[in-house]
Amino acid sequence: MAPSTTIETVTVVRPLKVIAFICGLIVILLMILCLASSNWLTAEKFRQGLWEQCVDENAKQPLPFELKVKPGCYPARRVGYIQAAAALCVITLLLDIGATVMTGMGLCSKDPTRKYTLYRFALYVMVGALLSVFFALVFYPACFASEIDCCN
Repeated sequence: MAPSTTIETVTVVRPLKVIAFICGLIVILLMILCLASSNWLTAEKFRQGLWEQCVDENAKQPLPFELKVKPGCYPARRVGYIQAAAALCVITLLLDIGATVMTGMGLCSKDPTRKYTLYRFALYVMVGALLSVFFALVFYPACFASEIDCCN
């Protein structure tokens, strides 16, 4: 009887890939909070977000942008930079969800070639998400500062 040999393949999950997956999950949570917040810019008793602006009771006059509204929350102004920042943040959230799913699939995959492809593509998608949120976070306050002429 001939001797038989068995070969075992051991797959090692690198900690950096797990950390990338966890960071992706954290970014998803933070982007949801960011998109839901109406506190992107605040002044005394006035706050503005991507989707709404709110005026509190006893707000000093004049309100920013010469608003003539009663206390309460209203839809955000239809200004290009607010809509662009909102779109960039939604794009960031979608790209991050995609990259996190790809990273998770890479962690579960047994095929080394597929793992490498998923990790590499997830990296590029995550860089795209980073650039998108970076542009939104620079563009929004810069345009706001150039637009505002009176404030409380």
